[in-house]
Amino acid sequence: MAMTCVGMLCVLLALATPPAARAQQGEDACHGASGDPTCHGAGADAAAVSLLQITAAIKTKTKEHHQIQERPSHQGPCSDSTTYADPTFGDGCPQWAGFNCDGFSFSATLKENCPEACKQCGAGSGGGAGAGGGSFGGGGGSVADQWVKAHNKYRCMHGIPYLTWNPAIAAKSQAWGDQTGGDMVHSPNSETCCGFSYLGENLAWASPVAFTPAQAVKYWYSEIESTNGGRVSGFGEAGHYSQVVWKATTDVGCGTTAGLNVCEYGPAGNFGYADAYEANVNGPVKSEAECEGER
Repeated sequence: MAMTCVGMLCVLLALATPPAARAQQGEDACHGASGDPTCHGAGADAAAVSLLQITAAIKTKTKEHHQIQERPSHQGPCSDSTTYADPTFGDGCPQWAGFNCDGFSFSATLKENCPEACKQCGAGSGGGAGAGGGSFGGGGGSVADQWVKAHNKYRCMHGIPYLTWNPAIAAKSQAWGDQTGGDMVHSPNSETCCGFSYLGENLAWASPVAFTPAQAVKYWYSEIESTNGGRVSGFGEAGHYSQVVWKATTDVGCGTTAGLNVCEYGPAGNFGYADAYEANVNGPVKSEAECEGER
């Protein structure tokens, strides 16, 4: 499992897929009970895998580390830069509004360039943290709303049905993260839960603080760069992305423990052979700007 660190920020991603769709003869291409993490389909042309864990190191631009010792209030004109983009997520000031700007290697520069978004205008000591001081900040609605909105922005771009928050799946995701203590370990995907035979799962881990929902989903979706215009023919380097935009998936639930984000999906994506991927993963039909604010 690989990890990339820039200053004090470290990133690690992984995902799991369910067993392959049954072949015409009724045999499972992979058996859920198998302990083999690289179980492959029975046919020579099988494209699906079971319990496969893929880790992807996120390559980020090298940035000089700034010690997080902020002055109590912003000095100078209190207006956000229209050109600044942070060196890790590539987000501008509007994308940071409502999120916690603390805890990153680039926090000092971020607050200097985005004082309004980071609530630095006339802030007292400790300013810049979102409501509650949590890693998800304030102003973006409940954590559940943030996760749903983050996913549905990209599903809007692909012209597919939106996801619905599933409290039972969310409870399972949170319980699993708590059980691992925030470690990057996938849950057993042979379990039946919440009305679904199998659940898909995306994991993301960051330090010193967990990703916000918008940041985590953006990282998963960024694997579109490894696809053919958004289309894939099987499970590969873009498995996080394909789960986010899997057309047949209807429900999502997520949890966060320490630096670990866990999102599980029902019904699971990345399930089946090439025809299933062709039917469920299409290219974008709208721009990101057209889908900002989608719920």
